[in-house]
Amino acid sequence: MSREGKIQPYIVHFIGGTISIAVHNESTSSMYLTTTLAARLSMILCAVLLVGCGDNAQTPAPSATSSTQPSKAAPKIRASASTPAPASIATVTLQSIELTSTDASIGIGESSALQVVGRYSDDSTQNLLPKVIWHTNKKGIIRILKGEIHGTSAGIVQVTVTLDGVSSEPLAITVGYTIGGSIHGLLEGNSLSIINNGSIEEIITNGDTFTLRNKFIPKTAYDIQASAIQNAQPCTQTYGKGSVSNSNVSSIQIICGIPSKGVSAASTDISNARRNHTTTLLSNGKLLIAGGANDTGSIASAELLDAANNKFAATGSLKQARHSHSATLLPDGKVLVVGGIGEGVTRLSSAEIFDPVTSKWASTGSLNIARRGHTATLLPNGKVLVVGGIGATGQGILSSAELYDPATGKWRVTSGLSTARTQHTATLLPNNMVLVVGGTGPSGSLSSAELYDTDTDTWHRTGSTLTPRYLHTATLLPNGKVLITGGLDDKGILASSELFDADSGQWTSAGKLTDARYSHSAVLLPTGLVYVTGGNSAGGKHILASAELFDPATGVWSTTGASIHARSQHTTVLLNNGKAITVGGTSNGDALSNVELYW
Repeated sequence: MSREGKIQPYIVHFIGGTISIAVHNESTSSMYLTTTLAARLSMILCAVLLVGCGDNAQTPAPSATSSTQPSKAAPKIRASASTPAPASIATVTLQSIELTSTDASIGIGESSALQVVGRYSDDSTQNLLPKVIWHTNKKGIIRILKGEIHGTSAGIVQVTVTLDGVSSEPLAITVGYTIGGSIHGLLEGNSLSIINNGSIEEIITNGDTFTLRNKFIPKTAYDIQASAIQNAQPCTQTYGKGSVSNSNVSSIQIICGIPSKGVSAASTDISNARRNHTTTLLSNGKLLIAGGANDTGSIASAELLDAANNKFAATGSLKQARHSHSATLLPDGKVLVVGGIGEGVTRLSSAEIFDPVTSKWASTGSLNIARRGHTATLLPNGKVLVVGGIGATGQGILSSAELYDPATGKWRVTSGLSTARTQHTATLLPNNMVLVVGGTGPSGSLSSAELYDTDTDTWHRTGSTLTPRYLHTATLLPNGKVLITGGLDDKGILASSELFDADSGQWTSAGKLTDARYSHSAVLLPTGLVYVTGGNSAGGKHILASAELFDPATGVWSTTGASIHARSQHTTVLLNNGKAITVGGTSNGDALSNVELYW
């Protein structure tokens, strides 16, 4: 029974010949009836219903104005066996309050509607939202306004309400940050199952991105495991393990594909042979190949591969020819190309932006220091960190680092490395730190490693590699560790590989490649295996076609199907269909135009 409105209908009870009448007053949530009103209602019911009348019930005396008229006989009223008790008041009281929310986990700036329902002793219910008094155990986390909770800062708060001495059970509200990222290669009609710290999470998908519905406060640890359901499909993930800082986590990459057969097949050749170029998988699934060098020097041409029809097409050329540059996919889907070598041996400070919607390049802010052989890493806050490299003539190997802000198109110098280096690697870790490993410095090959803290904008030393190396590869594994393979040291070409554990800051051996190699490529497959192909060997005079697989679960290396063409200084990227594509490179001094697929 709902209790809406100002005054509810009278409630009449007949108990043992006694009339009991009550009315509900909404302002006090209690039952009352005046003595006069109760008496009058008792008389009416007595006359009409012939119930509830005592022995001494009397016919009202005639008024003075009617005394001259013949009186009519009053209706006879059957008397009760005994004199009834006066009308009594039935008291209905508030028994409990239930407080609920449409969403108990919200982001900062988000809101959630509240419901407050009271239950009374007569089993009726009422919406108490406008009447209750609100209580929270912490201040500054939420605001309650017009029946809605608004998140203002990260934290967990307990909310209760009270009315007429009755309190609700506490309602826990979490205000925090999202955890999510990108999805690659999931088959049409298939869906993902996400497990976080052993529990299934509800997810929200939007095209090729996903977020967990729950929000998380800073320092919350997460460990994401992804799998495809409905249709059998191997899936793995990177950046899936870490802890929440003071921002949304959007770096998790879920990679799904077809089961590997260990074979390579020729694809459509690119229009311009090139080496030391960049290859970037765009948000629309196409592949952007930009710049590089051919047998005559740096080139400005760029090409797009449409994986759906396996065809390359020319697109807008770079503003400036360059090779040994970097390319970074930005959150808005555009690509930032930075530095490199231009005409001759000129180090470049210029930077350009490729817009996949218009297929055109546009200049953006230039680096403060020209460089090539550097690394560029997209940070969780959307900025790009450029580290090290070789500067302009006379500057030598660099220790400096710069940050690019896409919102302003400008660079600023940030804190520098402890050790100047080039031909190193940089990897964003699940804890949002950037791991820079090895390279070559003013005194030769390096074993040192450094960590960049994105929250404090500072560098810290971490454990050194077991073997100094440069021109190696670094691959983030699903378990959060980093695998480095091959490279060069001051003594020659390396076959060794190592694993970095971010929790301990230490390196351990990961076994040996079958073929020592440098200037090769490595990519994580949907199966969780790491595919390594090509590179230089035998004193740099021999180019490799061989390929190998590393299994993080067993720590074992094994050979797999060799490439059709031997190559080094190439690129290998995982496509959305789960196949790895290898583009260009050099073989015995000649730039290559051929392209291969591995799965």
